[in-house]
Amino acid sequence: MPVSKDLGIVNISSTISTRAIPDHTTYCASKGAVNQITRTMAIELGKYGIRTNNVNPTVVLTRMGKIAWSDPNKSEPIMRRIPLGRFAETDDIANAVIFMLSDYSTMVNGTSLVVDGGFLAG
Repeated sequence: MPVSKDLGIVNISSTISTRAIPDHTTYCASKGAVNQITRTMAIELGKYGIRTNNVNPTVVLTRMGKIAWSDPNKSEPIMRRIPLGRFAETDDIANAVIFMLSDYSTMVNGTSLVVDGGFLAG
């Protein structure tokens, strides 16, 4: 995939910036703020040819994510809402960021690319 010669910024937000889950008030609110910052940056920086977007993943199985979501009582209710039946891997998110910075997305600005296996669809 060719990397764009245009400048781009990709912020990492979350699906729970738009759909809340219990016990995550601060996290949900901060990721909602990231979405708004991204939209504002898209307007302010677009005139300089700088695209600004988000990647909004579901749970990602980083080292911390594997620990935080290892309890089936916590993970299963979320997992049941993901039609593809799994949490994201780090490569899933990296590939989305690469896409957002590539020539395949040169007209994408101020939006979020959801990487959630269908979590927000249902």
